[in-house]
Amino acid sequence: MLRDSVPRQVQVFKALGHETRARIIAILADEGEKHVTELVERLGFDQSTISRHLGVLKASGIVDSRKEGLNVVYSLAMPCVRQFMKCLEATCDHDGTGAGCIL
Repeated sequence: MLRDSVPRQVQVFKALGHETRARIIAILADEGEKHVTELVERLGFDQSTISRHLGVLKASGIVDSRKEGLNVVYSLAMPCVRQFMKCLEATCDHDGTGAGCIL
């Protein structure tokens, strides 16, 4: 039933509602699996900050993780999220100016 899926959908939208998490999703979607340390280097935040954001994304089912020795590797578990973000991007930039969205 649709009503039963609403809380899950809200959880995903809340997880998407932060710029750093959106950037993590974009990196994983465009480049594939990444170690936490790679995301730290790319995004310029400390490891605890990136790990916290990854925890939110994992709890919402957007990303998945696996152990590789002492490292944790993250991947996109919900590819439709990146498709949704690309749809938003295309909608916001439909005239080439970026004026279609309020920032």
